Amino acid sequence: MDGHLKLLNPKRIRVKSLCCSYCDLSYSREHYKALFEGRKLIYFKSLDTNIFREKEIICHDCLVNLADKESLCFKVETDTHILKLDISPPSGNEDDTDDFLNDLI
Repeated sequence: MDGHLKLLNPKRIRVKSLCCSYCDLSYSREHYKALFEGRKLIYFKSLDTNIFREKEIICHDCLVNLADKESLCFKVETDTHILKLDISPPSGNEDDTDDFLNDLI
């Protein structure tokens, strides 16, 4: 199943806080910026309805946990690139998510 996500860069968002639609993980823009820059957290916004509701906010942990159940394929927009991201159940949440975060930030 293919989806289209936008990586939410804390330097470019205008909202005061973000909250994951699945786990309710919520941070102010300032705290999210610190976690993002420390490579500890990424929020995404869904740009289509193939997997998530449009404009839904998803944290990276919920995205990886969903991949534990089924293979996922995404186009991920960053500030400068559009990346293809494939996540399979065997690689889902088995390993530390540091590699996943480092590849995207």
